[in-house]
Amino acid sequence: MPMSPAGMSIFEIANKYKVPVMVHTGLSIMASPPLVIPAAQKWPDLSIVLAHAGFVLEASGAINVASAFKNIYLEWAWGMGDTIIEGINALGSERNLFGSDLPKNTLTELVKAQEAGLTKKQLEWYLGKAAVEVFRLKI
Repeated sequence: MPMSPAGMSIFEIANKYKVPVMVHTGLSIMASPPLVIPAAQKWPDLSIVLAHAGFVLEASGAINVASAFKNIYLEWAWGMGDTIIEGINALGSERNLFGSDLPKNTLTELVKAQEAGLTKKQLEWYLGKAAVEVFRLKI
């Protein structure tokens, strides 16, 4: 759990080494997006990615949490198309990341992204540029 002593130590170590932390969110009270708030407050330079962006049930909460903290990003595997658009409109495409969760779901997630009505720039950021930035990939 993100707020536990063990969870907070992971954020602390990641901050020390300047690597992002991805936290599974959704489908459990122990995976609720607001649970990352203490870490986001304590380490404002640490990039925190909310995997699944709260899933379907807590997507609005994930968007709200990310809206309050510039160091929180949303990864949308299993997200609903209209909710992904809501996240992009709220945060900008630079803070929303494509995700598939597993190889067999990649095509579904790609079609969802392509049919969402995003601009070319938004789609470029969503499908890769945001991840390159957050994870500091050298490509």
